[in-house]
Formats: sequence, structure tokens, C-alpha cells
Amino acid sequence: MRALTEEALKARLSSRRIRVPASTVVATVDDLDALADRVTGPTMVKALVPLTDRARRGLVVRAEDPGRARQVAEAMLGSTVAGHRVDRILVEQLAPEGTEYYLAAGFDHVRGVPVLLFGAGGSGIEGRAAPPRQIPFAMDEPGEFTTLPEPLRPVAQALVAEFLALRAKLVELNPVRVGPDGAVVLDAKAALDPAVPAPDGSVEVGVPDEADQRLQELARGLPGGTEVRFGRLAGTVGLISAGGGVLAIVHDALRRHGLGPANFSDVSGGSATTELLAAVAGEVLALRPEGVLIVTGITSSISVTGFAEAMVTALAPLRDRPGAEQPTIVARMAGPDEEEAARIMAALPHCVTVGRDTAVDDAVALLADRISARRGDGHPA
Repeated sequence: MRALTEEALKARLSSRRIRVPASTVVATVDDLDALADRVTGPTMVKALVPLTDRARRGLVVRAEDPGRARQVAEAMLGSTVAGHRVDRILVEQLAPEGTEYYLAAGFDHVRGVPVLLFGAGGSGIEGRAAPPRQIPFAMDEPGEFTTLPEPLRPVAQALVAEFLALRAKLVELNPVRVGPDGAVVLDAKAALDPAVPAPDGSVEVGVPDEADQRLQELARGLPGGTEVRFGRLAGTVGLISAGGGVLAIVHDALRRHGLGPANFSDVSGGSATTELLAAVAGEVLALRPEGVLIVTGITSSISVTGFAEAMVTALAPLRDRPGAEQPTIVARMAGPDEEEAARIMAALPHCVTVGRDTAVDDAVALLADRISARRGDGHPA
């Protein structure tokens, strides 16, 4: 999966006459030496890496003057965080104070419509009791979003225009700060569809590592031409599913229910799908997630009973872990013989199996409820 870097998306918004902070990108020692000539006064120093919650990771830091900005940028440059090397730093002028909002454009897979999301801005948007409001729009004529505060309407129109132009899965602006001089976009990101040609400024979101290499080597040794990609992400829910198309559905659902994926995986084509998914399950196990979501029924080439047997074998090491270290598992086994598949999956600890009558979003909601229960009382759900 790929994403558009912050400064690249801001440049696109700026070309649509949307205000963004004045900034410069630092990538070399020469850039550091010239920083004082490029910025003045207080700044925000940001590592340009595709990670969520960069501030918590120490990758977004306020600097009161160019000298301090240089020190912060120099410390970040060349470091590695969660598998991402920091090769570029964005140094932005501090924006005036104001009210912060959240705006995003995405697709509601439950209702089957594109939506604009609107709510209070700032960090922790996923975990808030009041989720962003959804405003459906038509892709051929999005409209003017007149229900939004007036300063946000042109921002929303530009956001949706970029969502459509990029053919993105999700475009987020958070926060958009509205002050006396109007709206300014302080942070921006876009999750891109891997099937669409990547624009300039896009980067790989996942962190391909030894796990991806192991899976690629296994795939090359198997008949049938099955392909696999795997990478780590910043969340706590391990994902085991076939086909990149389901990723958007699952990631959207996780976000709606306050969760995040610990990995992405795409197993597609060929006759070795079940064997490769079993190998993916082993790699997910190594991430030690607090929850695991297993999804089949997306591709007709998978036997749900054979898939269930492969999952039970691959995840068998869970039985040897202390109860508190065993993740909550929800498996959506959709297809012929799904009742037999559920019986097989019952061999796994803390596993609930649902069938084709349960939508993916409902399966994620069930997983979220069970994870929440375990966090709250300390007992396995």
C-alpha cells in the first residue's frame, strides 16, 4: 500500500489555492546549514515518514527559533523509527491560533457511497466518543458542502477534488485550523489505491522486512504463480486475508471502530493461496498483536474448511502462550461448509467464528468489543 507524503499533498492543495504553512524540506547537511535563511520564528519540525501519531513518536516537534529547529532536524535526520529511515524533514512556520477541524474524503463501504468526514480536529480522532459526521456526495458532482462552516467549504471542495483526482482510498486533513485570516491545512495525508499509478511524492506505507522476504521466497517455490506482499504497520490488529481489494474494506472498518492494522498482506492469484495465507498467519503471530482478524469468502478459490485447518495449524503456537498474551481472534469464514469451518476454528483460544451473514464491518465491531472487554477487566474474552 502506498501513501502521498505530507508536503506532496500540501503542494497539490496549494495549487488549488488552499492555504498551507510556509515551509522548507531538509534532507542534507547543506540544508541544515541554510535553515536559518529559509525560516524565521517558531516552527514545527516534522519527519516525513508514513507513520501515524508522529507527535507521540517524537517526530513532530515545536522549535522556538531556527537554531532549535536545526538541532531537532539534525537529531531526526538519519534515524530509524518503526522500520522507517528518516531521510527528509519538513520545517514549517507556526500557524496562527484558531479552532481545529478534521476533514477527510473516503468511501463508506457499508452504504456504498463516497463520504466527506467532518469533526473536531487534532490527535486521537479514532478513539473519540463522537465520531466525525459523514456527508455523502456524488462523485460526478460533489457539491459545495454548504452545511460546513464557511471557511471550510473551499477546503472541503479541494479535498474531494484531490480524492477523486488521485483515485485514493482516503484523504485526510487533520487539523485544519480556522483563525481570523481563514483556514490553513496543518497536516495532510492520502492512502492510495495500489492498482492506480502512483503520483510523485508517494511512498510505501508498510515496512517490508524479513517477513516479506520470507514470504516472497516461499511463493517463488510454490506452483501456480500465487503472489504475496506483507509489511508491518503501526496498529495492534493482525490481518489475515486474501486479495488486496479487501484491504480497503477492512482498514476502513478498523478505523471506524477505533482500531488499527498491525500489518498489510496481499495474497492473490494462483493455486497456493491457502498455503501462503498459513505462512502469513505465522508472520502475524510474530507481531504479537492484541487482536487478529481472519477474513475469507473474498475469493472463491479458497475452501473454507481447508482454510480453517490451515489457520488452526499455523496459529497453534498460541496455545503455549500465557492467557494474557493470547490475542482475541475473530474469523469470518464465509462459504460452503462454514459451520464445519467454525467447528475447526474452535480449537484456537479466544476465537469467535462468524459466517457469510455477518458483514466485515460487523466482524470488526465484534473484535473491537472483545478487545475493549479484555482491556477493561484484564480477563480473556
